[in-house]
Amino acid sequence: NMKERKIAANRNCIYDLSNSGPSGQSTVEFVNVKNKAKRIETPLPELPEDVKTSIINNFKKGVNLNIMFNNMTKNIIQSTSSNRVYFKLLAHIVESHQLSPDIFVISKLPEFSEMDISFQFWSRIFHLIFSSSSTLKIKSGEKKLESSSFKIDYKIGCNIKGKFMTLSCVEIGRFVNDAKVRDDHHKLLLEGKVIINNIIKNFPFIDPNCIAIFNLQICGMKGDFIETILGNKKKYIAHRPLDRLRAPLHRNNNKIIDTFLRQLMYYKNYVETLCHDIEQMVNENDDKSASFGETLDTNTFKPPNFLDWIDDNVERL
Repeated sequence: NMKERKIAANRNCIYDLSNSGPSGQSTVEFVNVKNKAKRIETPLPELPEDVKTSIINNFKKGVNLNIMFNNMTKNIIQSTSSNRVYFKLLAHIVESHQLSPDIFVISKLPEFSEMDISFQFWSRIFHLIFSSSSTLKIKSGEKKLESSSFKIDYKIGCNIKGKFMTLSCVEIGRFVNDAKVRDDHHKLLLEGKVIINNIIKNFPFIDPNCIAIFNLQICGMKGDFIETILGNKKKYIAHRPLDRLRAPLHRNNNKIIDTFLRQLMYYKNYVETLCHDIEQMVNENDDKSASFGETLDTNTFKPPNFLDWIDDNVERL
């Protein structure tokens, strides 16, 4: 139950604010030392003009699915390389409505397994958005999270000093019951903590306040973004940085499709920026360490060490 989940989170030094605020589906942020939450608006990236025009002209009542798909295919060919991923995503949405229409009917979702939901819709979505990045890599199929026993559906990260570092993970589930959803949510909180710990263990000179982990829990055709930070020594805080992600259940709702793409791109940009920031901090540390310190003065440079900030307890519900 909710009380047991909060107790379990506290034992793991995690303060969970992700279901605080006016609605469990709303964006919240912690605002003071008392860990209270309030509603905020997170600015999402705007879509390119040709993408917005295509959504308005095609995703509306009266447009045949085959015509929509043909239009998206033409746009893929004619678009710039930077905009091509948007049209590939739109083409996938249209094709999913063609090939797997029942997956968009909420009453029929219990008929689908988690693998069905992932394979028929979400897998292509995540591979498209992260394959458009020059630095990020996505690994899928029950991959193990480093330094833990967790098996996750998708992990996203980058290679730093020749080693793959997980920076985000995605869990795919179907709505079975409230207990299953809560258990998956708690697992996601622990995964955020483990990712932070792994980064600090590999690069103990990185200030934990510079790291914020963005994970995603999918339940059927909607999902919750959970951001985890290490705000102080052994004090992890989780909150909801964006409103609930909703897949377009109806192909004629262009507003939902617009928001869906913008949230996905915000997610990709966020993880990409985190990768860049960590690489930059590692390079700066290597540059300082490679000075003449060892030759001239062994005390010239002593990098900070934040290993005592992390808590290794990872206790499942």
